[in-house]
Amino acid sequence: IYSQMKQEVFQVSPKARIRKATAFHEAGHAVIAYLEGVKFRYVTVNPGEDFAGMVRLHKVPQSVELGEWTPWARHQAEARIMLSLAGGYAAAQVFPRSHSSRLSDADWYLIDCCLGEYGGSNTDERNAYFRWLEIRTRNKVRFRLVWPLIESVADALMERKTLKCSEVGEIIRQTQKRLLEEYMSGLAGVSQTAESDQTTPGPTTSLLVEGTQA
Repeated sequence: IYSQMKQEVFQVSPKARIRKATAFHEAGHAVIAYLEGVKFRYVTVNPGEDFAGMVRLHKVPQSVELGEWTPWARHQAEARIMLSLAGGYAAAQVFPRSHSSRLSDADWYLIDCCLGEYGGSNTDERNAYFRWLEIRTRNKVRFRLVWPLIESVADALMERKTLKCSEVGEIIRQTQKRLLEEYMSGLAGVSQTAESDQTTPGPTTSLLVEGTQA
């Protein structure tokens, strides 16, 4: 899969590469937001004056702004940091050197707002907390059951330009259904192979049977 991605870098035009990188960047934001339970209005790759694409989030909950130490508020803060990081990681999976693999000012602003309330009281603790969230986000983006969701949403964005949160959710559910069907089909194939091995005597089995009869 990674060799295919590298080949694509040389097969598409610069403009097409930028559009695709932007679609994966925004899809990374949107999919992680959806999976982490962060509501948003829409995701788009229609550019504006100072952005190539965006996810329009709902307002940060007041409990997060106030830094309330409740499990829900802390999860919401961490989820917003993760979704901010996810765009760059998703774009880097396809085009590592693309500008879209970097975080935007808006991404860093949201990270700073959430990290400031929950990142700890000293620099070491804050850096360690942020590094943990970086690792967690990178691994989640690359996870074999999450990356296909990002691919599906990115493909839809390249075709439709803008998706509502509900439409992203439907794409995710349909892709998860397809992955489950492929997994179950694979299990059925393995089961049939195992049954065939048990019922059809191979060379070793034939020798044992002949030896017993002898």
